[in-house]
Amino acid sequence: MRFGMGGTKENASYSGYEAVYIKKDVFEYKGKLWLHIILDKKAFLLPLVDLVGAPVAIAWLDTNYDKNPALAEAAANATAQILKKIKPKVVAMPTSSKSEWYINKAVQLASENLPEPDKIKIVKLPGGTNKEEVERNSRYGTVTSYTPVTGVIKYMGVPENIEEIRAICPDPSNIVLVDDVYTTGATIDTMIEKLIYFKRNEPNIVLLAREAALDKNYPPILSANITAIMAIPEFNALKLNRTKLTSIKQRELIPQAVQI
Repeated sequence: MRFGMGGTKENASYSGYEAVYIKKDVFEYKGKLWLHIILDKKAFLLPLVDLVGAPVAIAWLDTNYDKNPALAEAAANATAQILKKIKPKVVAMPTSSKSEWYINKAVQLASENLPEPDKIKIVKLPGGTNKEEVERNSRYGTVTSYTPVTGVIKYMGVPENIEEIRAICPDPSNIVLVDDVYTTGATIDTMIEKLIYFKRNEPNIVLLAREAALDKNYPPILSANITAIMAIPEFNALKLNRTKLTSIKQRELIPQAVQI
């Protein structure tokens, strides 16, 4: 099968994204359905996953280096370019096996030519599915529960070095929140809450992808404080061939992304 360049560039030009993906970017490959994307000038196929319990299928953007090293490298390079433009003092990120490697690498790349005092600091918010463990790792011993689009209940606490971060960044505009995919906003909203001092100021947010339902409001409008490299759709799974989707209930069977 031949693949195009991926992404609807004419939509991207007025929406603030580098690329906007729609149904024409879905292809069948080896008996499964995939979304064809371009990231850091490299082409990838992301497996479409059936969320089950909801008539929704999403593209599984897994930047875990151990599973998808080429995709993780591309994510790091693309994010580093954005951080170089924003020039934050601190990058905040959630605890995540999927995104930690690429965010750390992006910060390293964005800082590599800066003098030591100006290198970007990283703060990782304690998080996970084990409430008691997250409480132990949280500054104040209290956590907030949230549920991302995958339906798994997670917990997030205040980082131990929150006072150090506040001293480095008395102005919240000097801190950037980085995450891979924004769908419901649950992870980012909880990060803002746990960082405490975003009261009147909206923090800068850098995303690989903003995900939303493929309807008349797609792609979603980006507010001034959000930078997203691409828009990827949530598909109506009932309109797709569900036998060609991997179930979220069988996460261990979700195939790796394919570089093409």
